[in-house]
Amino acid sequence: MTVLDLTRPFDQVSIERRRVPLHSGNTDYTGVIYNYSYDSMQSTYIDFPGHIEETDDGLRADSMPIGHLYRLPADVIHLDFPNEAGAVSGENLEQGTIAADGAPALIVNALGNKNPRDINERSVFLDDSAVDWIIGRGYRLLISDIYESRELLGVFKKLFAHGVTTICEPVNLFRLPPGRVLVSAIPCPIPGVTQLPCRLFAEY
Repeated sequence: MTVLDLTRPFDQVSIERRRVPLHSGNTDYTGVIYNYSYDSMQSTYIDFPGHIEETDDGLRADSMPIGHLYRLPADVIHLDFPNEAGAVSGENLEQGTIAADGAPALIVNALGNKNPRDINERSVFLDDSAVDWIIGRGYRLLISDIYESRELLGVFKKLFAHGVTTICEPVNLFRLPPGRVLVSAIPCPIPGVTQLPCRLFAEY
């Protein structure tokens, strides 16, 4: 079995390191504690539907059942759209799919061997027909290297309104085999938040 890390490294995080001397009659040592400061779109991150107020379904990082994010069967679609290629359609997704029956999760690798930050932001995106295709197949978790367009078509709003949780800024999707894998997303259960970084990996 291969386990592939799909998590983008953090690039904007402030870390304060504190030393705490600890003493007792039995031992002496110095503990190291960290204070972190970063926004919720750091690294690879998960968006629950409540990331948009209008589609908030009450789901939070601390209330999402871990079984809904752990070792989920995921269909993998590989495409190869270049920088500034524009819309990925439902027909493109249909042509790229291998599995006949839908899994709970979908992984869309639209950019070939590129990662999301290797192209101009939002220069490749899911159009309305692609979003309709994803919803129509009954996926509940979408992991994709593309989402919204520069024109703001409402990709996230439509997905969230249909109960689809999304994971943004994954890397290494092109290393996945076509077909089906197991995928796990592990966010910390921070109370009350609807967007936060997560560790993402696949097994095959």
